Amino acid sequence: MKAFINRIFILLLATSFWTGCSKDNSATSEQPLEVETVEEITPNEPLPPAEKVIPAQTPVVQASARNTEQKIAPATSSQQTLYPGEVMTYLKQWDKKLKTLRTRFTQTSSYDGVEISRAQGTLFYDQKIPLIRVDSISAQGRLEQTLITDKNKMMLLDESAHQVAAYTWEEWKKGQTNEILFDVGNFTDLLAKHNVELTQPNVLKLTPKKGEQYTLTLTLSPRDYFPVSFQIDSELMTTQTELIQTEKNAVLAESTFGGFFK
Repeated sequence: MKAFINRIFILLLATSFWTGCSKDNSATSEQPLEVETVEEITPNEPLPPAEKVIPAQTPVVQASARNTEQKIAPATSSQQTLYPGEVMTYLKQWDKKLKTLRTRFTQTSSYDGVEISRAQGTLFYDQKIPLIRVDSISAQGRLEQTLITDKNKMMLLDESAHQVAAYTWEEWKKGQTNEILFDVGNFTDLLAKHNVELTQPNVLKLTPKKGEQYTLTLTLSPRDYFPVSFQIDSELMTTQTELIQTEKNAVLAESTFGGFFK
């Protein structure tokens, strides 16, 4: 089985890597990271495109009293079907529109149709630096481990939010064969590295233009074309990740990234 299979998405990578790490007795001098409870959240309405999409019908922009973001009215059966390039345009726009992200995830991996692992947790993203935090949560709802990165350094924290390992971004990437693991907020580059096929109105099938082959299936929200699930297929291994209770561009608590990167 090829090594990249269990590393192809950051959530899976964090889970598989943390399990193999031994704890270091030298804890960081930072204050323990406050573990944030993610509230039940209704997904944001879609955002307007940065450019006019032709030949599909231009989405209708609506105002909302409870959210200052502009919103796109979802496509209806009376509207023209979007071409692959138009769907890709909507997805790429999130590189500029996505300022913060908070989402829960569930993930299952199976080999030849037999489930071999199941995981869950939370993902936080802040575009400013950028910062990514992934919490691994047990089936009983307890925090197990946390990974925080600014794409220069990566820190592994234990359940008490004490640092147990640290890596440079380059060190971390040496063991990886695909950078999709860290493509939150970088969809333009992701699409550029793949051949893209629109298999359904809101489903993109991606295959690498070079290197080790696999199939990445992105299912996008029909409302705003932000990913709601990722599926990786390589030989007999399949990893399915579902994003749930996703909140985009909300203000994250100051404690979210624990002050490790300033």
